[in-house]
Amino acid sequence: MDIDELIKEGDALRKKKKYEEALEVLDKAIRIGSSDKKIADILVKIGDNLRKQEKYEEALKAFENTIEIDPKTAHLWNKKGYVLLKLGRYKEAFEAFDKAIEIDPKNIFSLFRKGETLVKLRRYEEALENFDKAIALYPGDPFFKGNRGFVLLKLRRYKEALKIFEEIIEVDKRNVYAWNNKGNALRKLEKHEKALEAFDEAIKIDKRNVYAWNNKGNTLLKFREYEEALKAFDEAIEIDPMNAYAWNNKGNALLRLRKYDGAIRAYEKAIKIDLNNAWPCANLGELYFVHGDLENAYVNVREALDRDDKCTLALLVKGKIEIEKENFNCAITSFRKTIHSNLSVPIPLIWVAYAKYLKAESSFKIGDKEHRKEIFAIIRELERANRLAEKEMKNKLRVCILYFLGYFYYRSGDIFASKERLEECIRLKSRKEKIEEWLRLKQKSPVEQGARELLDNIWNHTIKPTWWGWWLWSPVNSWIKRSLFVFLLFSVFSVLLLHPIIPNRLSFIKLDWPIYVAIIVLLIFFLLSPSIEKIKGKEVEVEPICEASAHTWL
Repeated sequence: MDIDELIKEGDALRKKKKYEEALEVLDKAIRIGSSDKKIADILVKIGDNLRKQEKYEEALKAFENTIEIDPKTAHLWNKKGYVLLKLGRYKEAFEAFDKAIEIDPKNIFSLFRKGETLVKLRRYEEALENFDKAIALYPGDPFFKGNRGFVLLKLRRYKEALKIFEEIIEVDKRNVYAWNNKGNALRKLEKHEKALEAFDEAIKIDKRNVYAWNNKGNTLLKFREYEEALKAFDEAIEIDPMNAYAWNNKGNALLRLRKYDGAIRAYEKAIKIDLNNAWPCANLGELYFVHGDLENAYVNVREALDRDDKCTLALLVKGKIEIEKENFNCAITSFRKTIHSNLSVPIPLIWVAYAKYLKAESSFKIGDKEHRKEIFAIIRELERANRLAEKEMKNKLRVCILYFLGYFYYRSGDIFASKERLEECIRLKSRKEKIEEWLRLKQKSPVEQGARELLDNIWNHTIKPTWWGWWLWSPVNSWIKRSLFVFLLFSVFSVLLLHPIIPNRLSFIKLDWPIYVAIIVLLIFFLLSPSIEKIKGKEVEVEPICEASAHTWL
């Protein structure tokens, strides 16, 4: 059979939708040595049809054969890159799109897909550069602008991302993508009420937008409106029953509602739907861990890491499991891997510090050289975590970190650094929280109570201020003590002044000397009580009192 006959047979098979057989026939024609454009055209049509049927491996073969015939056509490299992207072969996809751009630098499809591939590879800075180039070529295109905003979200540059989505909305008020991502940016900036408004706006425009319903549900979780969040996730599932993210989030809502069996079923559904998504496995692993089922926790965490060896929640839970088994070095290794995956996230550093603390307490004698060395290493980890939390504006997390820093500085003997960190810990809360505590609407958190206890211990028994210094510069309840000091001082002077006034001007008042002297002695006693009263100092135990669930930070 000659080349022309092979081409005719291949085309006939294509028309009968026998694409795999057509590929075999045309492959023979190529091996014979033909570079006929007709073959290339037929192969492209076959590849497109196979792609539509989601037969990506077969489609890839068709496009690779086409490129052998015609290697200098950009859209052929784009087609190859696209199927590689769908196959999860991101590095090869990147190379294909890069080749397409080399042939045609202004090809809009190539620029977009290259940026998308870089996002998949988590090379966000390069993705940003790519979209910047695209915007320079197509300045009016909201699509590239929106993708630039999305990458800025990934880079945690939330204010810049928010500005971009607001600019897109100004031009097109019905842009669902922009409203949805505006909500995401606001959520990351912890402006949850405004984020909720943005998601509601997206839903008004498109009631069947799964992403908006999902994001609305996640925001409602922040407000602890778990029933409403559950309704939002159910809406998303009704629109798309095969959406693994919606099922996973439904599991999170059910978990908060303490409906554990329902949460397990939701996570298992998400696991079955998306075999590449590690998060449902990690969430299920954490659920089992919290309930003390270490065996099932480990099985699910292992499955999560098989799917994505950089899954932060899975690595965290694995580390916690190792702590329970007292494998502290393994725990530290797991937490360290989490740090490498998320350099700007402080939580893993806290867990590294905690694991090191447990290791130091179990392996070394308190006060010896190795023990002190571990304490200093812990302080370094926590100082880094504090800087990251401050940068990310995570004040609730900083309260926890500052408490631990205060404790470990205390253990290291650096009393004044400990005092400084603990004072910062106590100060670091919103005005609303202070008012609620003052009105007894809200109790102090366990972290703040621990910080106050330790700070009081340091102030009274290590620093040992003068009696007047105790009243004037106390780091705990300072304004109450200053006010009381002024009152006592004023009372003492007032009572002393009454002695000459009463006999001379108020002779009708009989002065009861024993009571008079007793009042003066009592007032002076209270005034000097910080020096008189010796409270025995006590060792304060560190506890993971502010363990943050991974649901809160990722």
